[in-house]
Amino acid sequence: MTLKYQLTAEEFVQLDETKQALYVQQGDLYQLQVDGIPQEDVSGLKRQRDELLAEKKAEQERRRAAEEQAQREADERARAEGNYQQLFESSQVELERERSSLTESSRGISTLLPLALLKLLQMALTLKSSLSSLPAA
Repeated sequence: MTLKYQLTAEEFVQLDETKQALYVQQGDLYQLQVDGIPQEDVSGLKRQRDELLAEKKAEQERRRAAEEQAQREADERARAEGNYQQLFESSQVELERERSSLTESSRGISTLLPLALLKLLQMALTLKSSLSSLPAA
């Protein structure tokens, strides 16, 4: 039987103890420990990615703040002019934006929950395999 470089928790639990000792847990997977595999230095790429993500986030925040300021100014002009129809439409747009934001948040939660449950299952399987290897008292 050949050894796989990466295993899921389910595959790892099915191995005998001697083969399990060859693997180390890396996040959600188990990775084969091998000496002599060259590791590429990607720290520069990761740092640049983080910088770009931070710049993108800052730009999005600036854009959001500018849009909010423009909306507040438009609402103030409408109030001053007594244009209640425009104020009503503006509040409807804001309400819809808030609803879509909440919908996106709930989608994010619904995708993270199964991942958290899978991680919990993997931990339980690891604990079970550890306990089963202990001698009976």
